[in-house]
Amino acid sequence: MTNSFLFHWTLTRKFLASILLALLVIFTAMGLVINTHEKKVLMNELAEKGENVTRILAAISAEPILSFNFSALENQVRYVGAGDENIIFATVTDREDKVMTEYRKAGSEKVNVLDFSSPILQQNEKIGMVRIGYSTTSIRDALRQSQVILAGLSVATMFLVSLIVYLLFRFLALKPIDRLNTVVGQVAGGDLTRTIEAESGD
Repeated sequence: MTNSFLFHWTLTRKFLASILLALLVIFTAMGLVINTHEKKVLMNELAEKGENVTRILAAISAEPILSFNFSALENQVRYVGAGDENIIFATVTDREDKVMTEYRKAGSEKVNVLDFSSPILQQNEKIGMVRIGYSTTSIRDALRQSQVILAGLSVATMFLVSLIVYLLFRFLALKPIDRLNTVVGQVAGGDLTRTIEAESGD
């Protein structure tokens, strides 16, 4: 059935279909490679940022814990959490893992989170723990935007290539063949005076 369907296609359509199929495979492979690489880069950037912020918050949390200044500790955690839209929660716990203060954005349960933690140390002794959760929504949105841009560029490129190939194929191959076919038909009809000039070295 498929062979019969393809058999009735014109030469131009077969040629265009072959080129478009090849371009589709190339653009799909290229899109997967770019998307995977971009995701890896964005995740590494977020991981580096999360680890740095968690270590900094752990470093500045030691003094308020030792001086029992829990309002200052709460202000620090709230300041760090509110200062970055990607932070979903920030929690400080004591050495027994009991929550001392916590900042949490509304609706954080439905968000994919990358979790970072760092111990709060005083003279190499653990006196608490900081945990910060970063949303991966911005990474997902960036990847989706890249996919849309790449898909748009792919479609535009495929359309442009199809148009160029169609026009070139039409003028460089099909028109000379049509002229030759006309002359052959006239010769077959008995007109032996007909000639055709070869316009290329092919």
